Amino acid sequence: MTKSEISAVVEAVVAALEEQNGDSEPEAPKEIKTQPKAVKRTKAQNKVLWRQVQGKVRKAGNANTKVLAKGFLKEAQKMTPAMWTSVHIQIVNKGKALGVKV
Repeated sequence: MTKSEISAVVEAVVAALEEQNGDSEPEAPKEIKTQPKAVKRTKAQNKVLWRQVQGKVRKAGNANTKVLAKGFLKEAQKMTPAMWTSVHIQIVNKGKALGVKV
């Protein structure tokens, strides 16, 4: 094949592809939704707070006396935000299991 024949074949293939695609422009890549920085920061802070509260609850379970256990559970309650109702319930239930009124 000569150069002119090859270029004719390439032009024919390109024309056929354009007909199949309807001469439309390629679609722009879809935008990936990401969380705002404030939400990411809040989530990270909540994870840290969650670990701290759970640590206090575990310390209460491992405490040698009921007084220590009650102190750890009180600290956990003070650290926990009011909207975390399930965590507050968990702390109260832990107190009941240990025989301590929180």
